[in-house]
Amino acid sequence: MLDLLMVGFTVLVWDHLCTIDEEIQFWWTAPPSAVKFLFLVVRGNLNSRGTPPG
Repeated sequence: MLDLLMVGFTVLVWDHLCTIDEEIQFWWTAPPSAVKFLFLVVRGNLNSRGTPPG
């Protein structure tokens, strides 16, 4: 079970590292909008399994 958790965590970190430059370019420098707000809400409210907490 621990192996699967490590694989999932590794993929999550790898994805963030590979896409951080696009995220900065398109999300953090963009003007405020409803889509940007929803992106940040969803991203901040998902746990490591990609599901809502609870």
